Amino acid sequence: MTEKYKLKTNNENFGDWITLYKDVLSHYNIKFIPESRQTDAEIFESDLVINLNEFFEKRNNEIKASIIRIYGDVVQLSNDLEIQNLKCCGIILIAARRFEI
Repeated sequence: MTEKYKLKTNNENFGDWITLYKDVLSHYNIKFIPESRQTDAEIFESDLVINLNEFFEKRNNEIKASIIRIYGDVVQLSNDLEIQNLKCCGIILIAARRFEI
């Protein structure tokens, strides 16, 4: 492999997923656009790194949708994450390659 296509792994931010993905996307000139949609019935969030604490804080824990779908390569949460009760028969679907606490 030529030097042009080698990604340097001695980056001091290697454990920082957001910085790592930004560097990789920039290095290989890959366009990635996160997606976020919200309706009365559903919330959809898709990104390379999603912090669940920030996700729920952004909505002030006032979620009226009964379906929440979250897709991320890395999903981060903390021990003190609080999620409000959803509407009757509500569902949260989270798909990720890696979960970090």
